[in-house]
Amino acid sequence: MAINPALTRMLGQAANKYKGGGGDRASKPGDGRTQIRLLIDPANPLQPFWQDLGVHWIKADKNGKPLAVVGDCETVFQQPSVIKAAIQMAVDNAIDEESKDLYHSWGTKKSVILPVIVRPEIDTPILMELTPTTFGKIMDLVTMYATSLQDPNDPTSGVDITDPVSGMDVIITKTGKGLNTSYDVAIAPAGSKPVPKEAFSKMPDPLEYVKREFFRGEEQKALN
Repeated sequence: MAINPALTRMLGQAANKYKGGGGDRASKPGDGRTQIRLLIDPANPLQPFWQDLGVHWIKADKNGKPLAVVGDCETVFQQPSVIKAAIQMAVDNAIDEESKDLYHSWGTKKSVILPVIVRPEIDTPILMELTPTTFGKIMDLVTMYATSLQDPNDPTSGVDITDPVSGMDVIITKTGKGLNTSYDVAIAPAGSKPVPKEAFSKMPDPLEYVKREFFRGEEQKALN
């Protein structure tokens, strides 16, 4: 089934934005290969199915436990952030480089939350947390299949890998550790199973998850 041209434009914009850069918690890709299927609500196909997340991890020292964990309202809601302003003020007034490095570590850590099915184990939707760069690579795959196989005379042609029936799974391959971790993405080489219709009625809401986990009223604690 061909991809909606408006959806192609939206995903293309997402690819440009991100290429540089189920349970109580969103899952992350494990070591090695993780096979997933992207889920886009058929009832709202032009609504972004992902949610940007920014988090401040406030610690007394860089390797210590967080004293407060607060979502960045600028990243999530496009609203001014008093916490971000306070962190910048602390950086500007740091008395030494060690303090400045600590204050910089409180800056926004960004990721992307999206609903997926993890294959082949389950058909129940969960939320997955990806690095912005990994998500951008996936969006590049979506737009590449949508446009490279497109008939120039038919803008509705092309291949929609997000289609619940005829779409394709994506494989994320994680290698390395710590700062040397890298994620590669590719289309699953074998045929992909259709998404069960009932999966869409069970899809968790990425924004509600972000609100619940990272906007719990710890803003004043973080400022203190």
